[in-house]
Amino acid sequence: MRNKIVEHKTVMIKEVIRGLNLKDNSHFLDATLGAGGHTKAILEKYPNTKVIGIDKDEKALAIARKNLLNFKNSISLHNLDFSSIEQIAKISNFNKINGILFDLGTSQIQLNDNKRGFSFRYNAPLDMRMDEKQKNTAHEIVNKTSELELNNILREFGEEKHSKKIAKAIIRKRPINNTEDLTKLILSVYPRSKKRNRIHPATKSFQAIRIAVNSEIELLKIALTKSLQLLEKPGGRLVVISFHSLEDRVVKHFFQHESRHCICPAKLIICNCNHVAKLQIINKKIITPTDEEIDENPSARSAKIRIAETIDSRKAS
Repeated sequence: MRNKIVEHKTVMIKEVIRGLNLKDNSHFLDATLGAGGHTKAILEKYPNTKVIGIDKDEKALAIARKNLLNFKNSISLHNLDFSSIEQIAKISNFNKINGILFDLGTSQIQLNDNKRGFSFRYNAPLDMRMDEKQKNTAHEIVNKTSELELNNILREFGEEKHSKKIAKAIIRKRPINNTEDLTKLILSVYPRSKKRNRIHPATKSFQAIRIAVNSEIELLKIALTKSLQLLEKPGGRLVVISFHSLEDRVVKHFFQHESRHCICPAKLIICNCNHVAKLQIINKKIITPTDEEIDENPSARSAKIRIAETIDSRKAS
């Protein structure tokens, strides 16, 4: 099959712009630039905004550079993962940042590249690296980790109910060298009644292995903490788009933790934590795509947006 790249459709553009609440002459950090769709829409609306764009995928960054050519004087682009945002902000002389966006997970650029192994739809080497310079690949995870570790990866990162059976089958069939063989193996152990579900049986396992390969959850936790340190106070906005429950849970817990004053157990009479709120949650209920957007772009159906704004901790305390 030829390496056909399907156009990436940026999700929930209007909701993101509304959530960031920027003004012209703002400083904005797009922590997951992708093809540059959100940044392009922001610069069209606020042409005097200065932007830092980050993506660990060199191929995505190259596409974004072409898409944003008309705004090249307003943008500083960096091929790094978003856990390095404080370093990048310093290099770019951004002393204050008015808004930060995270659009998590994989893009159509990656999923539709049939050589990189992100999707079970194409037969490809077990790779799944967003940063192709890193050493760890899906092949390493599938063929060199223990059965217990594989089970933990599938259960924790994929929320796969059949993780034990799949892990045991992987150990028995090693070596597994491509996505087709891995997909067939998963299908062979999946209950027949579950194979007719709308979601393909391999979806959760591929998600779990990809998350493990790219250390997505650990890096997200680091990046969220650093974002809070970088955002202008008060009034800086943090907008996060997630596509599955694991990512969304991390973001939700972070927002809840940073929007509370005391985090000591309720039974303690004396507070020992000295924790003060740094954020206020803007949308108590998650924002989801409209039916019209889902009709036009089915891959947007699982997108969820959470928004928080920095507050003055001294006044809040």
